[in-house]
This record gives sequence, structure tokens and C-alpha cells, in this order.
Amino acid sequence: MKNLISLSIVLLIGLSSMICVSCVSNEPEVEIVENPLGEEVYFVVGKVTHQLESLDGVEVSLGDNDVKVSTDSDGYYQLKLNKKGNYPLRFKRDGFVEVATVVSFPQESPNRSSMTVSVDMTRMSEPVTVYPDEEIEIADPTGRAVLHIMRSLAEKTDVSLTVVKDVPSIFRSTSTVEDMQDGSAYAAVLVSPTETELPRVSKLRVNKLTSDSLRLKEMGLYKKSLDGNWVKQENEVVYDESRNAYAVEISMFSTYSMRIPYTIAEGGGEVSDHVNGELTLDNCGNPEAMKGVDLNIKQRCGWEIVSDLDQLITTSLPGVSEKDKAALTTVLIEQLTSIQGSAPGVYDIPVHLSQVSVSGNSVLHYENLAKVARMTCVLDVIYLDQPKSLAVEVVKYTGMQENYTNNSCYQHSGGSGK
Repeated sequence: MKNLISLSIVLLIGLSSMICVSCVSNEPEVEIVENPLGEEVYFVVGKVTHQLESLDGVEVSLGDNDVKVSTDSDGYYQLKLNKKGNYPLRFKRDGFVEVATVVSFPQESPNRSSMTVSVDMTRMSEPVTVYPDEEIEIADPTGRAVLHIMRSLAEKTDVSLTVVKDVPSIFRSTSTVEDMQDGSAYAAVLVSPTETELPRVSKLRVNKLTSDSLRLKEMGLYKKSLDGNWVKQENEVVYDESRNAYAVEISMFSTYSMRIPYTIAEGGGEVSDHVNGELTLDNCGNPEAMKGVDLNIKQRCGWEIVSDLDQLITTSLPGVSEKDKAALTTVLIEQLTSIQGSAPGVYDIPVHLSQVSVSGNSVLHYENLAKVARMTCVLDVIYLDQPKSLAVEVVKYTGMQENYTNNSCYQHSGGSGK
């Protein structure tokens, strides 16, 4: 009897061992994904317009390696980079003035940073044939600027005058307030053919929108260099009272900008509660990783004025006329547009970020939030011979913040990233 019991115990132990071995050997190995969002990448997105209408077919090129795309029917574009650095960014379309700037992803930029660069392009003015012995005035189509050519040309020349939209010389992914030490453009004017030297000076005028009682505190003339930077000129910008215009003498055709200083009284970035997009990948019960799932969002872009400009002007400039109030509102919006790079407005751009993956027997939860910068831009004017400051609060959408968790279905553990 004792021998029979012992034999039964041995058989039970052997059977249990066989079952355990069978369980272990048949359990599939779980495939682990180390980086669910993919490799290093940086995004540049934006919208291109003309007179605030979407402009398609614009060639957008980034860097010296000629990464190129064209804007779609909504004027949207998207570009990707695989390493940090400074890259020239250009917008070209036949019949329009080329726009050039620089995008910068400094070393402290987090992986998968995204920045918005939107521009409003200007159609090139039709040229006017000017002869060497001719004295003539040429106005741009908007009537904002006038070029007085006083027998200044060495030979017959087709001359065009175009008031263009200015943009910041650099956009940085890590800075919510862009550095613009040269101020913002009161008016930027392209006189072509550029780099044409004049035997005699010509006079460039920009019409002032406000009356004699209201003017800008300071203004300087800048010329765009061949590398795209603004260079301060010695030429003095004077107020021509008889014409109610700012005037300056030039000795070369080029791109000029009458610029006024401004300051940023406040500035800071934060992550908003606006959700650009969300995604959940449930891979529970499948030991193999789920790979190659498209991650698409609608990135919130643009900027808007928070301050009530009508109330701000009325309070800051007591007794100001309705005409001057309307004109100064136009000037303020133009200056803010020069500072921000595009006209005010908020919009959502469809963006394909990457393809994402999730480990076996895991669940990935992804959330993309919009980042914003709040800043107060201060512009100085002279009203009734007294200095006044106008502080305008602005909110700008500057990029995105990614959050995700990649948790095991069984252990409820995993990683999270930003």
C-alpha cells in the first residue's frame, strides 16, 4: 500500500511538471516597442494667403537640401526635418514677391517640436518704363507708397514699386517671443530691378494714415541685404507735412523698410487645454506589436488680439477723432502682423505627424495639446505733441505638446513621454 501511494505521488509530480513545461513553452513572447512615436523629427507647418485668401500652388522650400512641398487648395503646407539647426525657409509663386525667413530648432528643442510659419504673399506690381532724362512718380497699386524718380536712371529701365508684407527674419521653436531688434515695418517697399544704382537720388514716400495730430515716435530706414537681413541706413526719414507722408532719399533700387521700434512688456508660453488630437491603440491579447498606424491631428495655428483696440485707443488718446482711431487701428494691426508674421486669425491645419506603434499586450493612449504664447506688445506714438504708449495683448499658437502612456494590459505599467 505504501509503495502504491509513493508511486501515485511520483506520477502526480511528473504530470504537473509536464503541464507547467507545456504552459511555458507554448506562451508566445511579447514584442516590445521601445519608441512608440518613432524616430527624431521636427515639423514646420503653416498657411499661405494673398489678401487673406488661401493661396495654392506656392512652392515652400526648407534648407539647403531643397526639401520642397506645394501649398494645397486651402493654402496649407507641412515640412519635416530629422535634425535640429537653422534652416532658410522660402515661399515662391510666379507673379508674387518671394518671401524668405529662417526657422530655428536650437539644441534645447525637444524631439518632435512643431512651429507655425504663415505668410501673406504680395502680387508683384506691373513695371513702368522709365527713361534716363525722365522725371516721373510711380505709385504702388495700393496707393500707400510713391517713388519720385528725378532723372535718376543711367538707361531705359522697367521699374516696379510694390508694398510688401514683412515677416520676422527668424522663427524659433524654443522662444515664444521673437527677437526683432530692428523693430517692425511701418511699410516695406520693393523697388525693382533691385541692386540698380542711381546716378542721382530718388525720393521714396510712404503716405501717413493718421492726421497731423498723431504720428509715430521714431522711424528708421532699413535696406534688405543679399542674405536677407535688414541693415540700418544713414538716410534720414523725414515727415513731409505738405503731403502728410514719410519721405527718404535713396540712391539704389532695393527692398526698403521704414521701421519703428516696439517692446514686449510681457511674454510667456504655456500648454493650453485645446486638444489638437487624440488616439487610443488597444493591442490587448495580441503578443505581437501593432505597427505603422498613422498619427494625424489638426494643429491649432495663428494668433489673435485680446485687447479691445477701440477702447484702448479711446482711453489712451482722449479726444481722438474717429478717423484717426480707425487709421491707428489699421497701423496697430499692420505692426502686429509684421511682428507675428501673418494677419490675425486662428485656424486648424491637418498634419500627419508620423506612424506610431504599440507593444504586444499593451494599450497606447496619446494626446496632443496646443501650446500658446501670451504677450503684450507696446508701440509708442506722439499724440498732440505728447508721448503715448499703446499696450496690446496678443495670444499666439506656437506649437504642440505630446503626451502618451504605453501600458501593459496585465501589469498596468509602462512609459509616458512628452
